[in-house]
Amino acid sequence: MSAQASMKLPRHWLAAALGILVLCAMCIFLFLHLTNNPQAPGVPVLATCKEPAPGMTRIGERSGLQFDIPANEFRFHEGASDAAPFTHGFDVHPNNSKAFLTISSNSLQR
Repeated sequence: MSAQASMKLPRHWLAAALGILVLCAMCIFLFLHLTNNPQAPGVPVLATCKEPAPGMTRIGERSGLQFDIPANEFRFHEGASDAAPFTHGFDVHPNNSKAFLTISSNSLQR
């Protein structure tokens, strides 16, 4: 009888250990599944542009790059190509200088 009692003890321990192992595996799986769930990035929200300050001129595309320049300190020329690749650009010249800055971008809205 004592041999039979000693055989039952390991089976109970084996069942308990197997149950704990399965429970731990399920907890680890759920933790990894819930924490690594990819989510879509947030939608960027941009404020609308305020009106340019007095003495400033806004140049740029309506739905793209825009910036304000002092109208009395710079001259600017805006232009766009009429053939592919379509580009839109600006030349900004300081009034008392021969230097200039050219800004252009490909416009896909044609």
